[in-house]
Amino acid sequence: SAATMVDHRGPATLIGLSCILGTLASERPVGLGFLMSRYGLTRMPNVVPHFKADFGYDYGPLWAGKKCDDTEYDLDETYHPPSIMCEMCKGGRNHSVVMLGLDDPGKDPMGKKGWGKSPLLHWAISNLIGSKLHRLLDYETAVSSGTEIAEFRHPYPKFGCQRYAFIVTEEPDNWLAPFQEEGDEMPRRNWPLQQWVDAHQGKVISAACFQTCHVDDPEETDDTCAA
Repeated sequence: SAATMVDHRGPATLIGLSCILGTLASERPVGLGFLMSRYGLTRMPNVVPHFKADFGYDYGPLWAGKKCDDTEYDLDETYHPPSIMCEMCKGGRNHSVVMLGLDDPGKDPMGKKGWGKSPLLHWAISNLIGSKLHRLLDYETAVSSGTEIAEFRHPYPKFGCQRYAFIVTEEPDNWLAPFQEEGDEMPRRNWPLQQWVDAHQGKVISAACFQTCHVDDPEETDDTCAA
């Protein structure tokens, strides 16, 4: 007769195993290969732990995903800066967090010449001690805990859907923001991500990604019909 497999584990064991597997699935690493190939980057790890950036506010948690198409926000959900948390950041080290637009078309507003060769900087904050990042920080707390070197600018895709990424890096000792002399504003367009990674000695700690899509301004919509 055919052998029958009997599961002797009780309900509590099965529930516990389910919780463990669910945790492992939720903590699967974020692949950076698409970023490396998109911009020809080097000195970066292929995978890193998931960074938690929450645009939820009154809606509850709206975490940025591990892949860009995991999370699509309505445009108005990204108008305000997110709360952030990095469980993998080292407690005694300082870290930087940047938010980048990956599909900025550069000078051509319709992207006819292809996407820009470098990302668009939307937000940059440095000198964040890792121990504070172990809990969820709202924007005001994050800024007061670190140094905001580029103010938050919300996504505003001119057409279609565009991708955005958070990149977390560990700062070396006596670190100073590169390509920024005293009194200068941090560059935004064609932002040199490779130079940023190099200045952090390739120590990319965590990342997350999302996308949002263009919404027509109702005031600009022409509802008239041709005769």
